Amino acid sequence: MRALATTTTATPSLASARARVADRPRSRELGAAAPLALLVAASAAVRSIFAVRHPVPRFFPDEYIYAALGRAIAHGNLQIRGTTAHFPAILEPLLAAPLWRFFGTTTAYHLIQVENAVLASLAAIPIYAIARWLDLKRTPALLCAVFGLAVPALTLVAYNLSDPVAYPLVLTTVAVALRSLEQPTARRQLVFLGLALLSTLARVEYALIVPAYLLAAVAIERRRVLRTHRLAFAAVVPVGGAVGAAAAGYYYSRSGQPVVFHPVPLLHWFGIQAFLLTVSIGVVVVPGAVAALLRPQERRETVYAVLTGVFALCVLAAASEGAATTGRFKDRYLMALPPLLAIAFAVYLKRRPLRGLVLALSCVLVVAAAELPLSTYTAATFKTDSQFLFGLWFIQRHSSVAAGSLVAAALATAGCGVAVAAAFDRLGRAALVASILFLAGFAALATVEDLQEADAVRAAMPVDLTWVDTASAGRQVTAVATASEVSPALQEALFWNVAIQREVKLPGAVASDAFRTPTLRIGTRGRLTNVRGDVLFDDSSATALLADARPVARASGFTLWRTAGIPRLRLLISSRYDNGWLGETGAIMAWPRRAGDGVRVSFFASLPRRADRVTLKLGRRAFALRPGRREHVSCDAPRGRLAVRYSSPDASFDSDLRRVIARVSAVRVADIGAAAGPSAATCTVSR
Repeated sequence: MRALATTTTATPSLASARARVADRPRSRELGAAAPLALLVAASAAVRSIFAVRHPVPRFFPDEYIYAALGRAIAHGNLQIRGTTAHFPAILEPLLAAPLWRFFGTTTAYHLIQVENAVLASLAAIPIYAIARWLDLKRTPALLCAVFGLAVPALTLVAYNLSDPVAYPLVLTTVAVALRSLEQPTARRQLVFLGLALLSTLARVEYALIVPAYLLAAVAIERRRVLRTHRLAFAAVVPVGGAVGAAAAGYYYSRSGQPVVFHPVPLLHWFGIQAFLLTVSIGVVVVPGAVAALLRPQERRETVYAVLTGVFALCVLAAASEGAATTGRFKDRYLMALPPLLAIAFAVYLKRRPLRGLVLALSCVLVVAAAELPLSTYTAATFKTDSQFLFGLWFIQRHSSVAAGSLVAAALATAGCGVAVAAAFDRLGRAALVASILFLAGFAALATVEDLQEADAVRAAMPVDLTWVDTASAGRQVTAVATASEVSPALQEALFWNVAIQREVKLPGAVASDAFRTPTLRIGTRGRLTNVRGDVLFDDSSATALLADARPVARASGFTLWRTAGIPRLRLLISSRYDNGWLGETGAIMAWPRRAGDGVRVSFFASLPRRADRVTLKLGRRAFALRPGRREHVSCDAPRGRLAVRYSSPDASFDSDLRRVIARVSAVRVADIGAAAGPSAATCTVSR
């Protein structure tokens, strides 16, 4: 009885002790929730403050596409300029649609920036969850979360892009995939399937998480893979469908031809991007992370190593195709990798395996940093897809190109030194802190550079960004593209003015993007048969006058014309720039007001005093233009339309590197009475 009593008395005490032990991890996680929530809130607040100071979009055509699709969804369709958009990255437009629907254009734009800042900051949660799943302590896990929020690529929250939405989503997908690979329950596999599809709809490249998962499952389960992961294999169907839609839709149409893979450039850029990615995150974590991924110690580390390794290789390979095509470091395509490498480095610090490999990799990186100056990748538009390179460009702008490259090489070398010290027990968490400080510094520089460039773009734009909407007063507007290359000004107008519902282009002009832009059709008497409503004409590369119409507004090199009925051209001079200079070749066309009458176009042609003599060909005749003199030119069509081609063998380059002939001013068009005889146009020149 006494023994029984003792046992009975001890049982509640033992149960309570077990309960305390079981509750301890939960209490610790609850204790970590406060600093994690504070981290997310602080990141969202700081990112929002700087994002809303970014006044205008600069990343075209992407920002226009996301905005146009978001507005279309808000009104119940999927059309961009009257055509269904087969654009797979639909998640960001879905999230932004309510803002476009219920707020004005400018307000919605800034609210989307705040939404992006909040969503991107949520990435700290899956990063922390992955780190804790790998049995990292709370402090290293929080440092990994800070690392993920400090990457310069998060400057993109100020842009109307999918990256801030895709970033936390793909990391959440990785977190679920890890748990599913460790314990493949039906519920976890179904959640992975759904998240993988959402990640693909946020950024199509993240469809690669599915083959990464399946390859990891095969490596871990081997023959049991189909039995244990059969539901995860079903993710191939919806994700593959989204990728197929992308291949057959926008991503095919923007180039007009299938993607051709050339192994040598792809391999070259694979290595270059791996190096640039390493430098962009401060080098410190990469050698140790590689060592940890190559030498996992237990099942969870093995699962993480296989999934992360395969996913990283797949994403690098996919980004290398775009990099090889454009010559740009596709940093924003790789933004999911830095936090995963930081977690691997934190795992490495627990045991520090393969120290020789870390030393060897660090030596290779030191040599590469000396031999590959980063100024090569900051020149011109090559830095467009990397916020880290924007930060480096800030240093170069305020010192010199050589100094910027020297700073980058020195920082990379210092990072290699810290990586080696961490491998030999000289540094622990301080190495991770050093990386965070490096990232935060370049994020700050990238933000300052981004704001300065955005402010410069804004200064060149109209005070009223929605001036077309204001002037059109609810009427539909058709934009006419005239430039021989993509016009940023027209792209800006399309972004800010929802009244522009259609776009057409002059023959030889380039459309704003890959979406439907038919060639302008000019019918009898100059009728624009495929134009409706008001006409927004781009005066930067052509001159036009519309018959029976009036200009209701002008801004940024555009004229908004209002006509009654079908718009009709009175005059069109192709390849005449907004400064009055004629391009190397073009045409002068005019139409009489009354059928059967003739039409005359007259103007003055001149050259600067220090220019060379130019021969101007107008139709079948050629005239000599002398420097410092003005010649009066008159072209007549006795009956009907005037059409005269012009060119010159003596064209020269202007300050914008355009081939030009002469300056044309005081252009006039007038009807002349119908004349008997030949109807061919004739041109004369007089002083």
